Amino acid sequence: MKLWSLLVGTLGAVSSLTAVAQNLTIQNTTEKPITVQVEVMGGYKSMQPFDSLTIAAKGTVTLNRKKLPLTFYRVITKKTEEAVRDFIWERDVAVVFDESSKFTVKGSTLTTEWDDFNKNMVLPLRNKLVANTIENQKLLAVGDTLGAEKYMLKSNQAIGELNKQLDSIIFTPRRNFIDFYLLAGRWRAWSKSVCNEQLQAYAGAWGNHPFHEAIMDEIKKIESVGEGVRIRPFKTTSIEDKEVNLSEIKSDYILLDFWGSWCGPCIKAIPELQNLYTTFDASRLQIIGIAGENEVPSAPLRALLKKKDIGWTQIEELRLGDKTLAKQLNITFYPTYFLLDKNLKIIKRGDSRILKEVEEILRKK
Repeated sequence: MKLWSLLVGTLGAVSSLTAVAQNLTIQNTTEKPITVQVEVMGGYKSMQPFDSLTIAAKGTVTLNRKKLPLTFYRVITKKTEEAVRDFIWERDVAVVFDESSKFTVKGSTLTTEWDDFNKNMVLPLRNKLVANTIENQKLLAVGDTLGAEKYMLKSNQAIGELNKQLDSIIFTPRRNFIDFYLLAGRWRAWSKSVCNEQLQAYAGAWGNHPFHEAIMDEIKKIESVGEGVRIRPFKTTSIEDKEVNLSEIKSDYILLDFWGSWCGPCIKAIPELQNLYTTFDASRLQIIGIAGENEVPSAPLRALLKKKDIGWTQIEELRLGDKTLAKQLNITFYPTYFLLDKNLKIIKRGDSRILKEVEEILRKK
């Protein structure tokens, strides 16, 4: 189905779902014609082609659409260098391209709010992360792994602080499109009860929006391999070239750890995993790490395993691969843990917050 068909298929939504008016005016104030690509966000952070047009020097083009779901659009043109501008199409919006090779958006209060959000919250975080990464790499280059790890922890702390701020915005009763868009990026990090509560709170205004429908579809996929479900056994090879056959593991419980050497929260949880690994013998618990890496074989993974003295079985697969265990088990964020019983039934599924519950279960006779 074409994206446009998908979008117009949601027209039965309440008024807050749709843009009130549909005029988009693109104005070229320069002395030369420009070609403009217009893209639309059909899924969360997924931009797709919407239109392509040439605008004469000092010319104007107006696009008109009826009752579109509110979403982000992007205009792109290339003069001396590429100019890109994201905006939210609401009411009558004008996008002006000037002699400085920049786009200016007029008439969209939501776009102004989004720009302020990026300027005041996202950009400072990005600058911190870049600075921390530079220092991290400098220290790694001279072999100071402890110093390098401090900068990685600083980055994780900064991300955690931003996430708290995002949640405080999402949890307010305002629930405009920007709040809803932030929810679409944060729901995976919440507990099931918080997620359900917020989706229900937003359903009145946004329940028929493509983003909301996509979230509900993804939740159904996750629940298809949720607690109480028996997973399909797999057979593969560890990074030490040893066979890993899930159905042949003789243990009361198996903990699957979907993680990555690039993932700060995954690394932060390693001490808890090491505690489980050393506290319970193999007849009670076996841990299998399944690392989604940017390349296979992964040198960063092997270096981290050595540095942290990780002794449990490790499997590696491409983070963005198609036929992976992560795909098979609908992994949407890292880390994700599955506690399985001896029949491969899922007892617990979640992020690092479930590890304390895992320990409590293992201590029971």
